[in-house]
Amino acid sequence: MKYQSQYIMKGLVLFGVFCVIASVVSAVAEPGADTVKIREEFMPPAGEGKTWKLAWSDEFNGTKIDTSKWEILGDWKRRDGYWIKEDSYLDGKGNLIIRTKKDGDRYTSGAMRTRNRFEHKFGYWVCRCKFPEQVGHWPAFWLHANSVGKVGNEGRDGTEIDIMEKPWLEDKITQNLHWDGYGAAHKNAGGKISTIPGISEGFHTFGLHWKQDEYVFYVDGKETWRTNAGGVSQVPQYMKLTEEIGKWGGDITKAKLPDYFVADYVRVYDAVEQSGTAGQKELIRKAANVRPSARQLAWQQGEFICFIHFGVNTFTAREWGTGKEDPKIFNPEKLDTDQWCRMMKAAGMIQAILTVKHHDGFCLWQTRYTTHSVASSRWRNGKGDVLRDLVNSCKKYGLKVGVYLSPADLYQIESPDGLYGNLSKYSERLIPRPTPGRPFRDKRTFKYVVDDYNEYFLNQLFELLTEYGPIHEVWFDGAHPKRKGGQKYTYAQWYEMIRELAPEAVIFGKGPDLRWCGNERGDTRAAEWSVIPISAPVEKFDWPDMTARDLASLSKLRESLNRGGYLHWYPAETDTSIRQGWFWRDEKQRVKTTEHILDIWYRSIGGNTVLLLNVPPNRDGLFAERDSKV
Repeated sequence: MKYQSQYIMKGLVLFGVFCVIASVVSAVAEPGADTVKIREEFMPPAGEGKTWKLAWSDEFNGTKIDTSKWEILGDWKRRDGYWIKEDSYLDGKGNLIIRTKKDGDRYTSGAMRTRNRFEHKFGYWVCRCKFPEQVGHWPAFWLHANSVGKVGNEGRDGTEIDIMEKPWLEDKITQNLHWDGYGAAHKNAGGKISTIPGISEGFHTFGLHWKQDEYVFYVDGKETWRTNAGGVSQVPQYMKLTEEIGKWGGDITKAKLPDYFVADYVRVYDAVEQSGTAGQKELIRKAANVRPSARQLAWQQGEFICFIHFGVNTFTAREWGTGKEDPKIFNPEKLDTDQWCRMMKAAGMIQAILTVKHHDGFCLWQTRYTTHSVASSRWRNGKGDVLRDLVNSCKKYGLKVGVYLSPADLYQIESPDGLYGNLSKYSERLIPRPTPGRPFRDKRTFKYVVDDYNEYFLNQLFELLTEYGPIHEVWFDGAHPKRKGGQKYTYAQWYEMIRELAPEAVIFGKGPDLRWCGNERGDTRAAEWSVIPISAPVEKFDWPDMTARDLASLSKLRESLNRGGYLHWYPAETDTSIRQGWFWRDEKQRVKTTEHILDIWYRSIGGNTVLLLNVPPNRDGLFAERDSKV
């Protein structure tokens, strides 16, 4: 089985390489566009039935500015300095340089515009550039029109559109609109200041999607402002790349000059009706440009994982507990995690995921934050720790470890002093909460605004990730046997903590790394694609269960993008149980045959998913004989 799976994986990798090679194919260049292959890292949605077509570009290749595209401004006074032509030039390495310098008693800088050379309306306008480093001057990428001074038709007859200005050394930029001239009738909108960590270093893209009824501004592909102020310009406008010297940028006398504003490229795209073939190629190019993270790739290469459902349900013969179980019923007297790992290793599994807390709320490790755990059981006089045993065995047999930590918690719901849905106020809490006599070796801490239950959950997550690691997968089930008090989960804080404390861990289910295959039978779709359309940016998406048969056909991708959606690498994990049910109940349970498991293995791993096969220990704490034989 292992070798056939490797061939499948190699085929997928080769296909991915082919897609990557194909993805550099450019948009078709129009007259005025540089005849080079162009790959844009981000393009906003073009609209239903449309695609982007390059209308104009300057990649700043060569050694001289192309004066058929740009008018180099100067020599004349501008604000507190002078624009002069010699301060705009190419560096011969594919960049435009706009310099600010001291020239005798005066300060000078460069500026360029496309007036009478390229004037255009609507579309996507983008510049990739790197900011200067000194005070007293500021760079700008903006659009203008000779008719901006007209009064009476608002901004429809011409608007100054400041796609980017950066008068501060801090990591922030501003975006603005001006219309009806610059006198008494002047109007403006914006003063939109966006703080963007890291924006002052390296190259970044600044874009404007100019629609007939709206402006949408972007920085590095993320929307920063959306407005229709002024009624939206309906006339062709030209671009300007400038350096300004003035008090808004600070005291120029304190600057170490010369200083440089560097532009890598400027491009303008039109939204055009897409032909079937061209539109499909562009869609495939976009999908092929979506890549897995290193942690996702490592997970996919693992192929076969063991799921271990174990807890009080093992002793009550229930699938879902009630939260009212007495911890003393948990007593696996012959528990042998070495036996588990030997079976996993023999089957070709590479990782174990243990249900350290299922929906009933009983915890299989020595947690500081509840007594509803192995510490209150008869097993090993309350000193046992199932997760610790498993981690030690996995290290011995060369297996990775994952944890299933249920967001649902019936014990915290049913207990009179339970934390789940207790309507506690959100306030800033220190994670982990210190407990007398049990300090953490890991001294990292977090401060989050949370309620009581989210604090409890984060405290336990901290324990698991710092005292039992390295953890390679965190499993969040979406099931909820019962709700109370409108309890919400602060998922973004959970994800942040996982990324910090377990950077190699993928997050399953209610998270951004892995999705559920959509059933518990071990079935996969005919086409189980890894690139999935989502309706919001990753940081704002809520990760629902995806059960539709068609998630990512080309028509689904196109439909999502036309609605303003996004493409995300979101591969499937196929989970199923070797037994009829997730927990061991008795030896009357039906156990899947070797042939059945083999069929699931081929269809899941061969179908571009990872197989997560549940093998539940019995009440002795052992994998049952029938399960082991399979």
